[in-house]
Amino acid sequence: MSNGVQSPPDPSLTGLVKGIINDLGALIRQEIRFARAEVRSDFQKTKESIAVLLAGAAVAVLGTSLLAWMLVHLLHWLTIPPDAALHDPARVPLWGCFGIGARCCWR
Repeated sequence: MSNGVQSPPDPSLTGLVKGIINDLGALIRQEIRFARAEVRSDFQKTKESIAVLLAGAAVAVLGTSLLAWMLVHLLHWLTIPPDAALHDPARVPLWGCFGIGARCCWR
């Protein structure tokens, strides 16, 4: 008695093994493609992170330099007596303040 639906023939053992091997090869190729895409994505994120880090380091160096410059001039300003005339009668000259600043930084 036939119902009109044909069933596929029973596959042989070699056909099953060949199908498994083909599926395994396709899976490995997909994994390799996925790994390459992931490495590219990680590399792009790393480049962006390094660029931000370098920009932050540049701002930090500039800020530190300006802070040191400001402290030297503050030291010079603090050595001027309150009843000073128009000329610069500071007890420590500006070049001396730079020397003190350099000595403090390299200590």
